[in-house]
Amino acid sequence: MKKIITIIAFLSVSLGAHAGEQFNPLADKEITQEIMRSIVLLLGLYLISAFILTLFRLFLTDRLKRALLEKGVDETVITALLPKNKDEKSGTIKWFTILTAIAAGLTVSSFYQPIGIHSVIIMTASIALGFLAHYFIMKWLNN
Repeated sequence: MKKIITIIAFLSVSLGAHAGEQFNPLADKEITQEIMRSIVLLLGLYLISAFILTLFRLFLTDRLKRALLEKGVDETVITALLPKNKDEKSGTIKWFTILTAIAAGLTVSSFYQPIGIHSVIIMTASIALGFLAHYFIMKWLNN
């Protein structure tokens, strides 16, 4: 609920710049573009911050587990205290590989202007390679 309120507050700030004018989204394309930029920016910030927080949580949980093992705490107590999210590690690696592939695809697409159907093909291929990299990384980690 707090996230929704925060998003609405940030969107209202972008709309506040045009408060004196009459809002007609069909006639005023600038406000629609500004709203879309705000939504994309907020979505990007959310994805990046969630990714960083997940990485921190994984690293700190691993450090805590190692410290407890060094102190001689029983493993049953450690497993009871620490979360058991194996999917979290897989999800973090998946997002890392996909976002890296998207960044690489956007970089390659920027070299071949103007943007057209070939850019869509480049992005599709880069995302597919990202999923393939995720598959091979997870296969390597599970062995």
